[in-house]
Amino acid sequence: MKSESPLEHIVFSLKHEELNLGLLKAVFEQLSLYEIKGYIEISPKGKYERKIGFLYEFLTDQFIHLSTEITGNYIDLLDEEKYVAGLKIKSLKWKILNNLLGSKEYCPIIRKTNELKELLRLDFPNEIKQLQQNYPPAVFNRAISYLFTKETRSSYEIEREIPSPDRLERFIGLLQQAGAQSLNELLDERSLMSYQNSIVDPRFSASGFRNFQNYIGENSPNFSERIHYICPSPEKVFHTF
Repeated sequence: MKSESPLEHIVFSLKHEELNLGLLKAVFEQLSLYEIKGYIEISPKGKYERKIGFLYEFLTDQFIHLSTEITGNYIDLLDEEKYVAGLKIKSLKWKILNNLLGSKEYCPIIRKTNELKELLRLDFPNEIKQLQQNYPPAVFNRAISYLFTKETRSSYEIEREIPSPDRLERFIGLLQQAGAQSLNELLDERSLMSYQNSIVDPRFSASGFRNFQNYIGENSPNFSERIHYICPSPEKVFHTF
């Protein structure tokens, strides 16, 4: 029989608490592969046993050799009523539909709070269509042009820069291209460098992803620095070619 073991606590957590992959990984690292396998094989078709097996392999890169094949219906890893989920990827071994938003290297967990649920119900494309029906194209295009220009100026103001007219136009041109490329094309290193170099001061143009540590911060009145965000180290920035 199953005892009051750490794995029982993991099952309780998966049932009743918010998913925390970092905490779960830390707990898994304190358990042996033998413990995990033994627990799962008591009830290999169980919903939470399968989730534990999948998450253990996903988070630790350890492989569990099962003595029996798991059969039955596929189940979602994340409850889509509670979490924002990604595309479903089948795990044949665990009969799990992996709908996490990322990989083990970076996998955000976004909980559907009541506020977020309300926002997700908003139909922005339909609202824009209604606006287009209520106003002539010339007025609508002027509004878009104004917003593009305002966004561009605000972006440069953050850096305390006053862009030249041609840089301003290039930035607006990039905004106007939004949605024209596939995600893979958009995030390609060469594409990102091209976008970056078209809008920055030529002195700061780049030829590839950064190879130095960076951060975002500000100087306080007493000349001390206030750090808002420390960027991932260069070796954690993935190259795409």
